[in-house]
Amino acid sequence: MRSAPSVVYPVLRSRRVGVLLAVLWCLGALPVAGWGLQVAVSPMVGLAVVAWTLLAGALALWQWWRAEPDHLSWDGRFWSTNTVHDAQLVVALDLQWLMVLRVVPVAGRTVWLLLDRDAAPAAWHSLRCATTASGPERSA
Repeated sequence: MRSAPSVVYPVLRSRRVGVLLAVLWCLGALPVAGWGLQVAVSPMVGLAVVAWTLLAGALALWQWWRAEPDHLSWDGRFWSTNTVHDAQLVVALDLQWLMVLRVVPVAGRTVWLLLDRDAAPAAWHSLRCATTASGPERSA
């Protein structure tokens, strides 16, 4: 395994992630609204669809808003957060400015993290190097 220096990165609620969630919700809500305008449905079905769509948006907003500050640290061998120790890390999505990570502990439940470059711009490069270096070995 390649070695990477230890790194600690803050996990904070990101305004850009909030905007991204709102945009994704709108992209899902617009086709639902278009469907509701094109198809003749009973008022109860229409009300249920609107309620379900609003509930999904409210739950996403609530989850984003209640996100507790945390940290992600790499000690050269394992990843850890405030609640998960001795874990492996899987990069689910890397957009250069945003990373979606899955922290998989030896025992316990998996934790998903959204990391924004703006939380600690000076440590972003080190974090990305550590996520790459801590990945599984690849045979040539």
